[in-house]
Amino acid sequence: MKKTTTLAGLALVAIFAACKNETNGLRNIEAYYYPLSDLQDGKVYEYEPLGDESDPPVYWYYKSMAQGGTAYLLGTSYGPTFSPDQFVREERVHNGILLSDFYVYETDAEGKSQQIQAEIMAANVFPFEVKPLGSVVLTSLHWRPLGDTSSITLVRNRQFDSDTTIIFQKKRCPL
Repeated sequence: MKKTTTLAGLALVAIFAACKNETNGLRNIEAYYYPLSDLQDGKVYEYEPLGDESDPPVYWYYKSMAQGGTAYLLGTSYGPTFSPDQFVREERVHNGILLSDFYVYETDAEGKSQQIQAEIMAANVFPFEVKPLGSVVLTSLHWRPLGDTSSITLVRNRQFDSDTTIIFQKKRCPL
């Protein structure tokens, strides 16, 4: 009798867990983010702009690091002259990636590169769990350019829509 009760209890727990996963519809996409464990020595990513062929590629150097038990991704973007354009520091938390620091680099009147720290108003970068057409992931930054009275606000509203697929040998393949 004790084995039957234990077995029935385990079956109920398994059924409840399966139902819970089906009802919330969340999917873990953490594997689609930068591979933090593979970036300890750093790696350069090249991004080719779409559209105008005269636009140069953009290069990002990414390196992961751990500090006080927390994993970070450090990224530096380089412009056409290979001088830094942007620097980001992102923190891995239990449910995704948050923006910790964002800097832009501008040239001052004397031709020297100056670092400008942006105010982070919404730090969300990448969620680990999503559902199709789910909630929006908001990133919002604000900074003032050098020697200017204007200001820049950058807002990114990201939303998971669906998997990217390609057709290879007449078969649809998810990436």
